[in-house]
Amino acid sequence: MMVEEKWGVIRDNQQTGAVKAIINGTANLTLGKFAMTSLRNKYMKPSLSYFTSPLILVIPPGRLYSPLEALSRPFTNITWTSVVIILMI
Repeated sequence: MMVEEKWGVIRDNQQTGAVKAIINGTANLTLGKFAMTSLRNKYMKPSLSYFTSPLILVIPPGRLYSPLEALSRPFTNITWTSVVIILMI
């Protein structure tokens, strides 16, 4: 099952996923993001957001990387092993 079918699509008078559950009446509430389209609005009306809260992350600064760590950290061990093998050939 494709991801879009899991959450729900309306195509050729066929529905899937959460959209199908709403249209068939087996569910009366969905949580998530649905794009507003004229076809979807025929079956489902979007609600208004009544509460929003910005997400704020506070992360203390860590120690600075050495130049060697700054070079090597973005790559995994398999990457460095591959580079060494290629250079040895």
